[in-house]
Parts: sequence; C-alpha cells; structure tokens
Amino acid sequence: MSIKDDKWIHDKVISMRDRTSFEMILDYPIVSDASAETEFKTSLYFFPPTSLSSSASWHQRERFYQHLKNNFRWHTPEESTVTFKFPTTLKYLELSEKISEKEKIMEDAIGESKLFANRLIKKLKNKELDTQEKCEKFRALLQQYRDEIISKLASDSTVHDQVQKHFFWCDEYLSYYFKSFILNNSLEKKKEWKDFLEAENLYVSRYKDYNVTNSTLDRRRFLQRSSMLKKFINEILYLDLKLIKKNSYKKNIAAACAAGLAASVNFFAQYSTHYGGVGRDSNLKVLVLLVLAVTIYVFKDRVKDITKEYFNNRMLSLEPDHRYDILSKKMPGLPVVSLGNIRENLDYCKRSDLSDEIYYVWKKARARAKGSLLGHGEVMRYEKVVHLNQHTFNYGRNWSVKDVMRFDLKDFYSVLEEFHGNLNFYDEDEGKVEIASEKSYSLDIVLKLEKEDSKNREVYYQTYRLILEREGLIDIEDTSEDVEYFYKEQIA
Repeated sequence: MSIKDDKWIHDKVISMRDRTSFEMILDYPIVSDASAETEFKTSLYFFPPTSLSSSASWHQRERFYQHLKNNFRWHTPEESTVTFKFPTTLKYLELSEKISEKEKIMEDAIGESKLFANRLIKKLKNKELDTQEKCEKFRALLQQYRDEIISKLASDSTVHDQVQKHFFWCDEYLSYYFKSFILNNSLEKKKEWKDFLEAENLYVSRYKDYNVTNSTLDRRRFLQRSSMLKKFINEILYLDLKLIKKNSYKKNIAAACAAGLAASVNFFAQYSTHYGGVGRDSNLKVLVLLVLAVTIYVFKDRVKDITKEYFNNRMLSLEPDHRYDILSKKMPGLPVVSLGNIRENLDYCKRSDLSDEIYYVWKKARARAKGSLLGHGEVMRYEKVVHLNQHTFNYGRNWSVKDVMRFDLKDFYSVLEEFHGNLNFYDEDEGKVEIASEKSYSLDIVLKLEKEDSKNREVYYQTYRLILEREGLIDIEDTSEDVEYFYKEQIA
C-alpha cells in the first residue's frame, strides 16, 4: 500500500493556522496485527536565511519547545454497527433511586454522550455522502438523542445535577454545530430546513438565548460559550502524555570519568612536585613547588568540570530531549491502556552536513519557488518518533491517533527589520508606479515522513516555503505540489 493511501498522510500536512503560527496534522493508525508494531518518524528541517538564524533565541531549545504545542488525541473511532449507542447511560437511568451505584458509572455515562456528539459531527464531515443525506441522518439521530436520552434525564429527579448539565451541554453544542453547517451550505433556502432552523432557535433558547444579530455583547458571549462547549465535547478524545525522566546513570558515569581524570592530573602534579626540585637550590625548589601547587589548585577543578561537560554531551546526545508514554484514560468502554511512546529531539547542523537526499529535495523545492535564491543559514532539525503498540479493541473500527502540532514563529519574525518604504516600477502604459511595501523573508521547510514496521519502511517528502514579515506569517507556499517524493524498501 502506498504511503499516500495510508491514513496518516494528507495532501498538505502543513497549513497556516494564524498570523503567528502554522499547524501540522497527522493520523497514526493503530494496527491489530500482533507482529506489526509501528513506528512513525516525522523530521522537520527548517532552512532560514542567515538574518533569521542569527538571533540569540535561535539556539535555545527551551524556547523552541515553549513555542511548540502538541495536541495528542484519539481520532473519533468509527462505530462497528450503529451510531446511537448508550448502554451505560440506560443502565444509569434504570438504577433510579440507587444513588451510590449511579455515582460509580456517571463519568462513563457522560463520556458516552461526548463520544456520541463527536461521532455525529464526524458524519457531517464525511465527504463521500451527499450534503442533504448527511443532514437528514444527523437530524434523525439528534432527535433520537433528545427523545430517548435528554427527555428522560430532564424528567428524572434522581439524576445527578452534573450528569444532567453535561448531557444538556452536548445537546446544545450539537444544535449550534448543525445550524452552522446548514447555513454554510445554504440549505436555509429550502423550506424544509428553514422551518427546522426556526424551530431549533426556539428549542435551544431553553439553554441560552442570545441576540447575536443586534448585540455585540451577546455575540461575544455566544462565541465564548460555543468555544468552551467545543473543548468540552473534544475532551473525551484527548490522550495523556506522561513525561519520562532521563536516566541519571549516564550523568553519574560522566561525573566519575571526570573525577578520575582530575585525580590523575592531581597525582601527576604531586608527583612532579615531589621530584621536580631534587638536586636544585632551595629558591628554585620553592618556586617550582609554588607553581605546581597553583597548577594543582587550578587544573584539578577545571579538568573535572571540562571533562564532565564533555562526557555529558557525548553520552546524553544519544538521549532524546523528551520522552513520553501515551496513555488512554478517558475513552468510554476502554480500560486505562498504554498505547506506546513518543521521543522528540532538536539539533542544528550546517547545510554541508545534510544528507544528499535532504539537500536534493530542498534544492529542488527552492528551484520551484518563485523568486528564490539559495541561502547560507544554519539548519534546524526537529525530529519526533511515535512508537505505537499493537492493540485490538472490542468495539469500533479503524482506531487511530491524531497528532496536531502547532509551531509558533515568534522567534523568527520578531527579529526582522522594520521596513517602511516604497517600491518603484516602470509600466509601459502608466509610467512610474509606486507601491508601499514591507520587507519580507522566506523560511523553507522540508518535511520527511517515515513509517516503519517489522517488514517495510516507507518514506515520503513534502516541502513548503513560509513567507514572513515583521507582523507575522503572511502565507505558506506548497513547493512540492504535483511532485511526489516517495519510496518504499524492505527491511532485512
């Protein structure tokens, strides 16, 4: 299977998020084959001009990781049979007056509602279905949810306030999302959906009634509430990342090596002190002893510090900057399970030290980019390795993990020169043409994506050019559009 057909590769992995950052999204599939544990490696090469890589913050790893945000979550699993599935919630309602027993399963019941909302929204995003058909199915499932779940929770006095509140929030957000989808697709022109929107406005006013057309304050409150409800719904999908601390034994070995070398210097100095003044006059002997005593004092600690730093750098360079275990704790129907681990690292190199493959892909991308010249700045490489264990789950299908990485570019555009000037051009018809313009820079990115299991390794490249001005990110140009860099090889 070609890597382009696989679930984790999109046509454009990198996209512009806002004026300060860009976003990279990948989906890693969970395999059920016991012999097919999978490793995904993402290598991101930044090629800035010298003027951008010369800032003091460029080499600060802590700042890079501060500006990197990771959202690691489940991709909404597809249902095996039916979308409407509430076994825990129905059991919760059946328990009636048994409050203590209901408390034990109330979180699972709330989780079912969040998962249902995510699955329902995912159906609207399905590009294979007709828009009218998607809306009809959504409306039918939403009505079923209200008739069989929401109405029963509202009329049952034994239901916990938290359960009732959270189910109502799901219902409210589904209403907002569905109405927005109908309007974005201009279905309000049809009487069927116009009547639905009018009825839905009356229904949802039981939660909150906003006058968004005439009141700025109401509009602001509505947007804030809608955003918070979206986070509440998506919360069920987020995975927990547990940071694994680096092993300290390598640091101890480095310290021991440094102490040993310092002791050797100390012994050599003392030995020289003892024998260095033999057969000489007393004044010369005192001078030799004084010089060696100072040497012992100075070099013993310095040698220890220098060698400790050297061995630390050599030994710890093989360790990733960060390592995390991936844990699933919130997904309804699943126990707490370890899905795998993540390793990430950041390093710098000269362009002459790049592999021939990376340099070739970058050079070709620059040739396709209009107005580009080869630069001579330093290259920064960010590498992220995701290792996923084999798992088989009792329900749902096509399980995968969604990785959303957001890179803030403050350290790039904040150092740009402020430029306010005009560009002059000559036009045959108009003569001199003067245009106000800002000074802009380009930042090249080579993205290398690798997938490896016990049998095969697949490699795929994408390239981009980011246009930066002092105000931030202006545009992202896909410099590998209509060009495929892909190969597959067997692992011996």
